[in-house]
Amino acid sequence: MSRAAKIRVGGRPAARTRSERGFALLSTLAALALLSAGALSVIAELRGWSRASDHRTARARAHWAATACLEWMRAEWETERPDVWSARAVRITDELVCRVEDLDPTLRRHLGLSDSADIATLVGAERASTFLDWVDRDHEPRDGGAEAAWYRGRDRLHPPNRPLTGLAETRFIAGWPAPDDPSTSDSFTLTGDGRVDVNRAPPEILRSISALPPHRMARVIDRRSGGARWESAADLRQIFTDEDSLASSEIALFDDLFVFGPGSRVVRIVGEDRRSASVVRVALQVHVRELSDRLAVTRVEVR
Repeated sequence: MSRAAKIRVGGRPAARTRSERGFALLSTLAALALLSAGALSVIAELRGWSRASDHRTARARAHWAATACLEWMRAEWETERPDVWSARAVRITDELVCRVEDLDPTLRRHLGLSDSADIATLVGAERASTFLDWVDRDHEPRDGGAEAAWYRGRDRLHPPNRPLTGLAETRFIAGWPAPDDPSTSDSFTLTGDGRVDVNRAPPEILRSISALPPHRMARVIDRRSGGARWESAADLRQIFTDEDSLASSEIALFDDLFVFGPGSRVVRIVGEDRRSASVVRVALQVHVRELSDRLAVTRVEVR
């Protein structure tokens, strides 16, 4: 065999070796890239698990704070009964806080059952007008109110001209703030029968009742601030002397306007874990009943 033939024959294996080496290098690089991607994916998943675990831990701590607040509330009830229902923040630790919010409808006015004068006393005539335009059946705006044309010009949801489906709907009404604004959440409800607790409702809620003359309500508030409490409509009538006797029509209103005795109520207890910049909250809706010697919890719902 000639030398040229030997070179050609001998050269082929050398060419294949260089090709195989290049392929092996590429395969190795591809494998390393896949391993790196897999490692990054695992790290990302582990971080996700870690964040999820941290969130679960924070929720558990917030739930514990809310539960601790419930026990605090039951203990406080035995010594400071009227005050325990006041919305307040209770600091359990530097990082755990809870708040008690009384959702009792008898401490508020029923927005769907109150007349325009009562609503205006609490939030002003303009907001009363826009609310009534939102729910009434006609399409004529009141003074200071707003009907469909006003909302259409601002590309906003039009008035449905029917009763509210929930207090959250007030956010769509012209001039009304968010539903959790105190001027709304502390003043109004859409539950209950419209009666107000004469012994516990805030003075401004009592003053908003236009069915009784202002001087009558002023006397009720004055006597209550002096420590008076009433167990029935007959009890309440006793504060009006012969010189300021009640008309029979006013007497008949007492049972329609007021509730007198303690009973079932609903409170919201919010536990907060403030360890991180993003506060984690857990809310409990607690149904309680005031008995003569204790505060009985009848139902607890996690919200």
